[in-house]
Amino acid sequence: MTGKKLAYVRVSSEGQNTSRQDQQIEELNVDKVFSEKVSGKNIQDRPQFQLMLDYAREEDIIYCAELSRWGRSLIDIKTTVTALTCKGVTVKFLKENLTFTNNQDDPMSNLLLGILSSLAEWERAVIKSRQMEGVKIAQEKGIYKERCGRKPKLTEEQIKEVQRRVADGEKRSDVAVAFGVSRQTVYNLVAG
Repeated sequence: MTGKKLAYVRVSSEGQNTSRQDQQIEELNVDKVFSEKVSGKNIQDRPQFQLMLDYAREEDIIYCAELSRWGRSLIDIKTTVTALTCKGVTVKFLKENLTFTNNQDDPMSNLLLGILSSLAEWERAVIKSRQMEGVKIAQEKGIYKERCGRKPKLTEEQIKEVQRRVADGEKRSDVAVAFGVSRQTVYNLVAG
């Protein structure tokens, strides 16, 4: 029995593209590619990764362009690589030139997996920290306003107009229709 060649490709967001990884994987002539555009923060929120884990069988080989594309958590990376190799799947990280198999207990590869997984986790933490620093600076400058919930239907000017029209005696239901909001919204705006 000869296993299949599988590949896992991931970028962190919709705005990014997978062409660099696709090119590396294309040269390997794989049978099936699992590709997604989602954060590597945790494996539970990555449907294609989960499908790949379920799909892989004994004697299959899974290629990944680089370890940081596999995940950003030391525990997740080590756990999934170990689980796959225990069921006879070979896992290869191309950039790092690391190969993991069930019958190979290479201390150097295991050390590198631990170090590089830790670096991937650290890199994610640094990115998150920089993002939070940027948000804080933007908030201090008044550029970034964090808001919860959906965008208000009416502008401040429209709210004042609703309040003026109701104060002038116009029926609340007519005002609601005119502004495309519910009657309750008009009541809330007038009361608040």
